[in-house]
Amino acid sequence: MLACHFKSVQSLNRINTGPAAPFLEGFVETLEARGYCDRTIRYHVGAVHHLCSWAADKSRSLSTFDDATFGLFLDHLPICRCLLTQRQKFIHHARFSVALFSPYLREIGILPPAKPKDLIPILASFHHWMLNHRGVKESTLKVYDRFIPSLLEM
Repeated sequence: MLACHFKSVQSLNRINTGPAAPFLEGFVETLEARGYCDRTIRYHVGAVHHLCSWAADKSRSLSTFDDATFGLFLDHLPICRCLLTQRQKFIHHARFSVALFSPYLREIGILPPAKPKDLIPILASFHHWMLNHRGVKESTLKVYDRFIPSLLEM
């Protein structure tokens, strides 16, 4: 799969021998299944490779990552000396890459499942109803969750 997206032998060797190698084939398959284009997949693979290299340098296992650790990675990007991070686009795209990679790690069992937020009862009922009777997805409810609590306080 990776060979379809990276034409440079040096890039393939670097990615295939790095700490991210065990996760990249499956991650790329997930991105392809979701319809991501070739260029976007390359951006995400580069960011995930960088994330895993950073974790290895810090002697951190991906299985111990949480939102705070992913945040530490993103915080280090503006001061990182890697060639990739010298491009502002990379730093911008890395945020999205982390947002895609962390659920993938949960999906394959590297990270524990996300803890559900404690919802007020009426909001929990709304979630249940929207999921079961209206057919919305969790991602839609996350968007709603940004606005509904403030409306309930009115």
